[in-house]
Amino acid sequence: MGAVSRRVRSELRSRLRSTLLLAVVVGIAAGATLTALAGARRADSAVGRFVAYSHPAHGIVQADPGLYAEIARLPQVASTVQVARMLTARLDATGQPDRTLGLSVIAADDAGFSRPLMVSGRRRARTVSPR
Repeated sequence: MGAVSRRVRSELRSRLRSTLLLAVVVGIAAGATLTALAGARRADSAVGRFVAYSHPAHGIVQADPGLYAEIARLPQVASTVQVARMLTARLDATGQPDRTLGLSVIAADDAGFSRPLMVSGRRRARTVSPR
């Protein structure tokens, strides 16, 4: 036996508890890291698949309705949808508008934009409130 191995054995015997505690801490950290990597690998393509499914809108144009046909023909526009909206407000007891306003979609020429991922139930009309 060499001098180095004797020294290591001597140090290990005198500091057995701290060595075991260090091994446990390193094992927990390694396990947490490997778990995070496995979860990241499984979820790596989730966002891309959801975007391909839902076709989210990338922009909104509010302009003269006569220009919408020209805008739709632009080469950088893949698809369009036209929506009629109405701003709604609740009235209080005195007939004054409440502070909460809602933006309601009355009609939409649906082109498959922002298709939700339905798990169960049925799709309901949405109201978007400006903040």
